[in-house]
Amino acid sequence: MLEKLNLIDANQIRLIVFIFLLTLLAISEFVFPWRERSISRASRWFQNLSLTVINSFVAKFTLGSVPITISYMCLEKEIGLLNIYEMPNWVTILFTYILLDLIIYLQHLMFHATPLLWRLHKVHHSDLDLDVTSGFRFHPIEIIISLVIKAAGILTIGAHPIGVLLFEVLLNAGSLFNHSNIKVPDSIDKYLRLVIVTPKVHLVHHSTIQHETNSNFGFTISIWDRVFGTYRSKSTFENFKIGLDDYQSVEKLGIVRLAALPFENIAQEYSMDSKKTK
Repeated sequence: MLEKLNLIDANQIRLIVFIFLLTLLAISEFVFPWRERSISRASRWFQNLSLTVINSFVAKFTLGSVPITISYMCLEKEIGLLNIYEMPNWVTILFTYILLDLIIYLQHLMFHATPLLWRLHKVHHSDLDLDVTSGFRFHPIEIIISLVIKAAGILTIGAHPIGVLLFEVLLNAGSLFNHSNIKVPDSIDKYLRLVIVTPKVHLVHHSTIQHETNSNFGFTISIWDRVFGTYRSKSTFENFKIGLDDYQSVEKLGIVRLAALPFENIAQEYSMDSKKTK
């Protein structure tokens, strides 16, 4: 019965959950704010929501349906690592989610470590404040590359379609939550961060300080950063500076500038450049 889920159903589920969580978290930011805003919502939300619309069209008319399609092919043709041995559906679904989350962690790390990919990814890091809309501030080309990597990962592991859908929904939920400006009490956060990436964990990743930017790469599950030694905690965020040193003016980060940003020739070529010290 699970295998009967079609592309339309999967896309509708993702869209409904996305809109619900976006609305819920945006309202929560008003009611339970964590940090004071340094920039007005109007300009940032216009940029981030514009990118969301553009990226939605890019995904729809390029490779947006490929991940689910490939997962069905893997299921039917018994392709991939998870199809070598017969396992219960729930086990395959669970491993699909875990392995895809590991792949997205490694992908994120790669976008920081590779100069060409960092040029694309710095659009995300150029946001001068963080809230729920920061979770989908990405360059369209990065979206396409991410879809290609995801498709290759699904094919390699033989991902289950339900596991892929679960991963997509939780990835979006995690990205919206950990970028949000919601106050999570320390008494809760210290336990929550043992399992998932919280706003206080991910905010460190958006620091202008290089060794902090190159940490906390997880989007949903927090264990990968601990396993691979990229986890970094911070006890206080007083005078915490967000973004990139080369892009600290919101007036210069309009939607057209963001589209062209990866092609500019500036000093900060990539975040893991060991020659740079901050």
